[in-house]
Amino acid sequence: MVATVASAERPREVDVSQLDVAGVRLGMTPAEAREALNAAGYSVSDDSTYLSWKARVAEEAGKYANVPKDTTRAVVATGAEGPENQKIEVRYAVGPNGSRVDRVKYRRLGRQGNIFPMAFAKYAQPTAQGSSTASWCSQRKGCPTQIFEPSRLAWLSVYQVGDGNASITLDQGLDAAARLKAIFDAAVRAIAPSYGRASC
Repeated sequence: MVATVASAERPREVDVSQLDVAGVRLGMTPAEAREALNAAGYSVSDDSTYLSWKARVAEEAGKYANVPKDTTRAVVATGAEGPENQKIEVRYAVGPNGSRVDRVKYRRLGRQGNIFPMAFAKYAQPTAQGSSTASWCSQRKGCPTQIFEPSRLAWLSVYQVGDGNASITLDQGLDAAARLKAIFDAAVRAIAPSYGRASC
């Protein structure tokens, strides 16, 4: 069950862009995220890479038009490990301006006590709570109250059952992903006008 710390207070709406997990915030570059993780005492692994924005646009447009191949790559994930079975995975959205943090997942494995008092001390009163989840969002409507519950908003959720494995997730939300997809579609269509058109 969620700890009762501060549970009687009014739900609190927050600017999620100002929240962090081990110093990592939404919108950071890979270099900024790595610097934050190092400063927080984590051992940071090599970054994972995939096709860059230009390469992905060229790949998709190439299905509809004669487009030169682009093989440039961009950072899509960073992993890190801390003491006492603490692990962090940082995921990046790759856009026209490079890679930016769109999700941070912290996991604490094993029975190490209730995580919620620590979370309330760091993030203050949550916006919404469920039986094993506390979440912070810019508004109460649509703020997750269960693990794996999708949200259009940017959100931070803390999850734990009993005193076992615990997690903290910071995510940009579905709306931001949809905006980036629209920009991607427009970039592809600028090169291949037939992209996205229904076939006869």
